Amino acid sequence: MPRLIFAAQSARNDAVHSLTGERLVNMHAVPAPEGARAALLLRNVLGTRDFATLQGPFLRALATCGDQLYAASRGVLARVNEAGTVSTLGSIADDPDTSIVGAGGDRAAVCAGGAYYLWDGSSLTQVGGGRLTNIGSVAYLGGYVFMTQAFGREVEWTSGSGGPGSRNALYFSEAAASGDNIVRAMKVGPYIWVLKEQSIEKWQLTGVGGTGAFAPIPGAVEERGLLSFNLACPIPNGVFFIGNDKCAYVGGGGAAQAVSTPPVDEALKNNEPTHCFYYEDRGHRYAVIRFADRPAWCLDFAMNRWHERAEGVSLEAWDAMSSASCYGQWQIGGRLGRVWRLGQAPVDASGPMRRLAVSRTLEPGGSFTVAKFELFGNFGHQFIEEDAPAYLLDEFGFPLRDSNGYPIHAESPEPVTRWRRSPNAWLRFSKDGGNTWGAPKLRSFGKLGAYSTTLSVKGMGQFKRMMTAEISMTDPVEMPLFAEAEIT
Repeated sequence: MPRLIFAAQSARNDAVHSLTGERLVNMHAVPAPEGARAALLLRNVLGTRDFATLQGPFLRALATCGDQLYAASRGVLARVNEAGTVSTLGSIADDPDTSIVGAGGDRAAVCAGGAYYLWDGSSLTQVGGGRLTNIGSVAYLGGYVFMTQAFGREVEWTSGSGGPGSRNALYFSEAAASGDNIVRAMKVGPYIWVLKEQSIEKWQLTGVGGTGAFAPIPGAVEERGLLSFNLACPIPNGVFFIGNDKCAYVGGGGAAQAVSTPPVDEALKNNEPTHCFYYEDRGHRYAVIRFADRPAWCLDFAMNRWHERAEGVSLEAWDAMSSASCYGQWQIGGRLGRVWRLGQAPVDASGPMRRLAVSRTLEPGGSFTVAKFELFGNFGHQFIEEDAPAYLLDEFGFPLRDSNGYPIHAESPEPVTRWRRSPNAWLRFSKDGGNTWGAPKLRSFGKLGAYSTTLSVKGMGQFKRMMTAEISMTDPVEMPLFAEAEIT
């Protein structure tokens, strides 16, 4: 029996898989239970819900320092407590290239607008007296705050005995293994990575202290750089970043490894990447490339797979820009100064979350007839309770539809009533590899307790050479789907 594949077992390095047109938006593949109909199950990504509102726009940085959440937005450093209450700590420069790192205990080291600031737990001060007058970034390792020169090649560190609030103009060196300028520094395991325009240098603590506290590791230089300041983020014992060649990399103990697939490379070359950040969900670890003008690309390290993350029913750019794990949950920083918490419900703070899965194109080598399409999943566990919808109707009492075939909602003059209904999905099919699509077909996931329900379409007729399927849903309930559909 032939099958339509929404996600195959192949890993991201499988060149064939990378070029097939298979697509997951706001859905990702996970292993299916042993003995299931398919090897993989499609689940929704985490949704977002409001947690805190900062003085904005715009959010510049989000970080956990000690056991507290800190954020920089519109020239202010703020602390957000477990209840989402925001406390303003003081003024800093408003700079898109702002970095915040924990500096031991509840201290927060901040770099913004060329200046170094320290929150010591009770007050925020701008710390001067050092070598650098135009600081580009900060990192923290072994009791030292490590600073880089903006648009230059020098690095500086604070006094080990005086702590993060003490600078000495003699405590500096030059990252001069190559002649390019520094973009930013980042702690990676027991080292500091100095990410430059065209190269990467790795620095380590020497154990000497003072003027010789840090030194570059001999020979530990990579001939690739960082594309821009916000296109790097820490991951456990490593770093995820976009190289100056517009390719995604993961670095750690050894040399950085490319992790892009052709669709990700195409997005990086043709669109505008703005930020990289990291989060976790039920044993899966994700690195995210956020774009200004298209959905984000997300790499699931556990599955070695990419999927897309979008916002709104039109699948627009995700507004998330940064992340931090604090208070036992993952917080996400939104572009306009909102802080969201990630949660299992497939709905965003901004509104409905549309999930979309497009299959590989089935090409059996000639014309074929499809009597039945069936998609299976873990259904029958949830229902929707909502206001009864009102549609614009034609003279026969049927809903009028928009250019995409979806019913048009109307404001109803009648009193709003509540109803319970089954979750729904829309199915569409293409006979030309996804260039054009037939009218969407609404199908129910079944009533509460109807665990054997399938999403099916019968009597589909003849396909000349190829067949592609698409499933789309916006109902705010989890509906795991097997990644393979059967056709007869």
